[in-house]
Amino acid sequence: MLLKKEENFISLLSCIISSFEKIDVILRDILQSDKTSETNAFISIFEELFNDPRFKGHFDFKVSLIGKSSYYNYLGPRNEENSNKHLTLNLKSEEIIFYDHLYDYKISDLLKFFKHLFSLIENFSIFNNSVKIAKFQNLLTEIKRDFVFWELLHQKSLDLANNQKELLNAFSFLAQSTAKKINWQDYLKVIADNNIIHLYHFTDLSNIESIKKYGGLYSWFYCDKNNVCISKPGGNLVSREFDKRKNLENFVRLSFCENHPMLFVAKNDGRISNPIILKCDTEIILYKNTLFSNCNANKTEAIINESFELFRNLRFDIFKKKYFDINKDNTLKSYYQAEVLVAEHLPIKYILNINDV
Repeated sequence: MLLKKEENFISLLSCIISSFEKIDVILRDILQSDKTSETNAFISIFEELFNDPRFKGHFDFKVSLIGKSSYYNYLGPRNEENSNKHLTLNLKSEEIIFYDHLYDYKISDLLKFFKHLFSLIENFSIFNNSVKIAKFQNLLTEIKRDFVFWELLHQKSLDLANNQKELLNAFSFLAQSTAKKINWQDYLKVIADNNIIHLYHFTDLSNIESIKKYGGLYSWFYCDKNNVCISKPGGNLVSREFDKRKNLENFVRLSFCENHPMLFVAKNDGRISNPIILKCDTEIILYKNTLFSNCNANKTEAIINESFELFRNLRFDIFKKKYFDINKDNTLKSYYQAEVLVAEHLPIKYILNINDV
């Protein structure tokens, strides 16, 4: 189930991100000016966010008085007894609960963070406590990072989807916790930081009809077992033998470089006559079973696994260069052929230009 309009959820993410900036200003103000209370400032932020007509029905939000604060007649150390306001802030609609489950209950965690910080401000508990303020500033930075990623992810998918059904399909793998990597946000950050827009797969024009017919790209091993004819395969008998030795025969190969040097080899060998470059969605990187290789996976020295450590250390700095413009160091050129290995099947919905070829 989705919000009535996907744009509303993107707007919510944007507003939440904006509120982080305002909260950080309050924390810095408390730290620098020794102000003991910013309760009203926090209430203003929450009212602007959670009373917005676009989001109001998705949250249970209320600030209520719980009696006269002892602050007015107590001049000793301020503590919890000084509090006279209570913040109610919970998830309400099925739509927002759906997104909360989708993102591992991070929205619930955000509300807990808001309530706890509000309570500390209201109770004067962070007055003259730079260590505690710094802790909340660090937490705020981490939470903001996640929400910025989600905003980017949703906007990208919205651009690709023209209706709710397509949008659900585009996010179906994210909704299944068993399908994505536990730390998929870390991979997404690397993708965003290095401006990786597409992954690439070269094939021959004569294969496009089959790709559309069977709903995507399949490993050559799967095609052999299921009598799926590959009119012009990109690999040859030698490369298939290497695949078998490394147990990679049931993977679809994707690259980070649009003009892969192996395409020219395949053309020279006559295996490819009318080359087509398929542009694939980078979201496939987030799948649990997706592997990475720091160079051509068939090389003896290739490191192949699904670890974040390997992924973040790929040579993203050279993928957008032309192969012959790279330093003539053979090792560096080898890294140019780093690969993403997709287990057995790349669904056609992740081939972004399939309708243009």
